[in-house]
Amino acid sequence: MIYATEKTQEVIISQSVRERNCEDRISALPDDLLVKILLFVPTKNIVTTVILSKRWRTIWTEVPRLEYEDIVSNINSEQKSVWWFLEKSLQLHKAPILESLCIQLKEICPTNVDVAKLVAQAVDRSLRRLLFHLSWLAKPTSMPNRLYTCETLTEMELFNKIILDVPPSVCLPSLAKLFLFCVVYKDDVSLVRLLSNCPVLRILLVIRSEEDGNVKKYTVKVPSLEEFTYLYKRPLSLAENTRSLVLDCPALTKLSINDHSGDSCSIGNMPSIVRAELSTFCYPDKKILRHISSATSLSLTLTEELVVMCRPDNFSQLVDLTITPCDSGWLEQLMLMLKSNNELQSLTIKSGHVEDINKTHLRDLMSDAHRCESMMLEFEGLLLDYSRQRATVETMDKLLNLAKAAQLPEKISRMFNGEHINSTENRSVLHVALRAPKDAVIKADGKNVVPEVWNVLDKIKDFSEKIRSGSWVGATGKPLKDVIAIGIGGSFLGPLFVHTALQTDPEAAECAKGRQLRFLANIDPVDVARNINGLNPETTLVVVVSKTFTTAETMLNARTLRNWITTALGAPAVAKHMVAVSTNLALVEKFGIDPNNAFAFWDWVGGRYSVCSAVGVLPLSLQYGFSVVEKFLKGASSIDQHFQSTPFEKNIPVILALLSVWNVSFLGYPARAILPYSQALEKFAPHIQQACELSTFMYLCNIQLAYVSMESNGKGVSIDGLPLPFETGEIDFGEPGTNGQHSFYQLIHQGRVIPCDFIGTVKSQQPVYLEGEVVSNHDELMSNFFAQPDALAYGKTPEQLQKENVSENLIPHKTFSGNRPSLSLLLPELSAYNVGQLLAIYEHRVAVQGFVWGINSFDQWGVELGKVLATQVRKQLHSSRTQGAAPEGFNYSTTTLLKRYLEVNIAFSVVFIGFSSPYD
Repeated sequence: MIYATEKTQEVIISQSVRERNCEDRISALPDDLLVKILLFVPTKNIVTTVILSKRWRTIWTEVPRLEYEDIVSNINSEQKSVWWFLEKSLQLHKAPILESLCIQLKEICPTNVDVAKLVAQAVDRSLRRLLFHLSWLAKPTSMPNRLYTCETLTEMELFNKIILDVPPSVCLPSLAKLFLFCVVYKDDVSLVRLLSNCPVLRILLVIRSEEDGNVKKYTVKVPSLEEFTYLYKRPLSLAENTRSLVLDCPALTKLSINDHSGDSCSIGNMPSIVRAELSTFCYPDKKILRHISSATSLSLTLTEELVVMCRPDNFSQLVDLTITPCDSGWLEQLMLMLKSNNELQSLTIKSGHVEDINKTHLRDLMSDAHRCESMMLEFEGLLLDYSRQRATVETMDKLLNLAKAAQLPEKISRMFNGEHINSTENRSVLHVALRAPKDAVIKADGKNVVPEVWNVLDKIKDFSEKIRSGSWVGATGKPLKDVIAIGIGGSFLGPLFVHTALQTDPEAAECAKGRQLRFLANIDPVDVARNINGLNPETTLVVVVSKTFTTAETMLNARTLRNWITTALGAPAVAKHMVAVSTNLALVEKFGIDPNNAFAFWDWVGGRYSVCSAVGVLPLSLQYGFSVVEKFLKGASSIDQHFQSTPFEKNIPVILALLSVWNVSFLGYPARAILPYSQALEKFAPHIQQACELSTFMYLCNIQLAYVSMESNGKGVSIDGLPLPFETGEIDFGEPGTNGQHSFYQLIHQGRVIPCDFIGTVKSQQPVYLEGEVVSNHDELMSNFFAQPDALAYGKTPEQLQKENVSENLIPHKTFSGNRPSLSLLLPELSAYNVGQLLAIYEHRVAVQGFVWGINSFDQWGVELGKVLATQVRKQLHSSRTQGAAPEGFNYSTTTLLKRYLEVNIAFSVVFIGFSSPYD
């Protein structure tokens, strides 16, 4: 980019090149080039400094943009030479396409200049974007007729004093964006000519000034227009109120009007509109909402005194109306106006509907059998009952409308189509491809990735069968029956959850006989000691899981176990006893692992969504056999298909997600308890916690915090980087019943209101029935599964306690308020297939929450800062241990803690913790 900036005493022409910032003083330029440049730079009374690249000639003919912005405040006659400079610069420009001509003369007013000539020269260069900003003090000037027939122009922004004098021959076939800031309209006809000859115009932004009185009827009839913004704040008296705004845009989806002029407004033929921002002062007979008659679904962000005098019949065709935010008094007035509208089926006003729900107890909601029946969903024997949520049928309708307004169908399609919805990392999000059938087509960057996925799966199948059959043996010839998987975060919690769930499944347990699978995640040496305790290096296979093979914790643990193996078996043993899940084959080989024994996964797989990749499939296949793991993948795939194709009102992940949005953002509940009534699911809550890392609000609880949910949706900004005006994410925690009942259930029954997910199974993995007992062990467990949700919903009133003759002094202590929301998820059994289903349900639930909240659920920048600061501490510890250096560069608190930690000089040792462990 060539960017010229004129100051009072200086003209600087600089080249901005991303790859390098090379700026060479004028003295470094060839003489002939220097002469040419100075011919076009004003020299009288100006100290000229020219900073140019050595590649000036090449860049000047190749660079696709010419931009100029003045930042001077004094006006003098010499400034006309700036204009000459621009004209000459454009003449010298030889590139066949000029991508952008951006001229912003905010302060200077060059006289006797030919604007039309300059723009015409740009048009001849196949101009694509024009930004022209004249000073308020400049004389009105016209654009050349040639501009209005420019076939390549896609964006045009005109500011101040530009006369919009459009010829009859106007034709702008490529113009998609048009910004008109305080331009001077010749007449109504010029405006109509311009807008009616832009067949692909999508975005129009208009700011009107006091000087555009030539337009009495501002008519916008553009069939292709999708977004329209209109700003006009000049107050007019009633006598002057002879103007009008006329809109007829059938494709319009976003409308913003900020008009305090008192003009009338006619809005018609807009069936696609879903969002509007209206701030307007309308006279009693000029009510803007009266003219939004064709809209059936509308979301309004209302500000100031909009439509105070509107009558209910203004909304005669409106079916769905969402209004937010407004002051409470105004909302109450609007609600009164809308009560008599029989056509309006869905009215969502945050404070209004929430207040209605807050006045309703779950005891009353549960008495409505029709409502309860409508809040049960079933898929492949899996039953979801969400009737104990603090929601009505009307609430669910509104939440479904919210999903549509948030463009949820489009966002789900974009995910399955492989678009880069992880915008901050510019990646696709395709964990669904990891469990897709072989004949499926799921593309990333235009390429079907399913064959690549199955190549890895087939490789895992072949390798795991070799290990399990004994055809692959260790360095000493012994079969490898024990596996330690090293990874952290998603490389640990997801596979650990599935492993724990399958350990007691009869089929999986039979396949795993004689084998062990352990997971090493923490760099705490205690975790290393526990993992290698009782294991023999001769029969142990280590799986190192790190996409980049640079994860600090994982690689330190990997080096520790490599040392454990090589000390016992020698360095060559690494090739037989260690394999990798990574994409960095160079570092894998450098580490000592044969690259042929590395199993790939892809950057479109987020860590916490990677359990269905080699990250989880490899260690699980080594333990249980690929056939069992394949059933797990098929279960997850069944939910993927259900999620993608089922209408939202019957879509289990979507309904669960919308209920979470309702509880967090509307009812203000910051946490969620995941309560599986199956010991096999003890690691499920910690894994799900990863997806919803803490958001902008955080309540400190004395509970085990959790991963898929909290890491994904713990965001304080939108996907566009804007601060969120509402709360997102949840604090997830959980414990299997009935253990949790003797831990934190006191809190959820009589303390903080925490929505609960109860998860149970019809069949136990390990059924036990003792003769003489009233029920089986599983029935005893499930009795609590069925009872606890009702206890939370109904509670117990003082009146009930009095009838039971409870002492008065104990009544306050034994009173349960109830009205505490929960849902129940009942699985037919906990097979590998059902475990896959459960995982996918919660993965998609998290994604939908993020889609509705407008956040990126697939990055995790929040974990980075602590790692960066840990690097500084690591260097300090090394310096203190090896050189005796005192801690420096830290705050007082951290310095004090470091000094106390370093008081005991622990010498480095090569003794392996596993061998010196008290467990030995």
